[in-house]
Amino acid sequence: MPSNVTMVFWRDSTIGPACLEYSWVPQGTRRLIRLPLGLDEDARTDPAPDKPSHVQIYRLVSNRVGADTWQFPAGPAYKSRVVYASIQVFEERGQVVGTVYYADGSSASDTRQLRTDHLPCPELPGD
Repeated sequence: MPSNVTMVFWRDSTIGPACLEYSWVPQGTRRLIRLPLGLDEDARTDPAPDKPSHVQIYRLVSNRVGADTWQFPAGPAYKSRVVYASIQVFEERGQVVGTVYYADGSSASDTRQLRTDHLPCPELPGD
């Protein structure tokens, strides 16, 4: 039976637009969530690959900060499948936290420093 996985994108500052380009590993299909000026959170539910294990971030932009080319959580695939993930951008702290939540109720997180050079939001067909 096909299943779904959900990505939640949240940020602490809404003074400008934001976007998150990601995929579920091992599927690799790029997905995009856009947050307009003033909106702090949105979510997207996608068809799940067989046993999703990680999240690949291609590009994250929020206001004047961002990150790119990051896969979380670190390490090999966990015994249980990913059922949802969240990206939380803490602009004042200069950090982004990625967390995956597994079907068995456990979770794993990873933190990255935000870049301050300009990263454009990607354009994906059909998104």
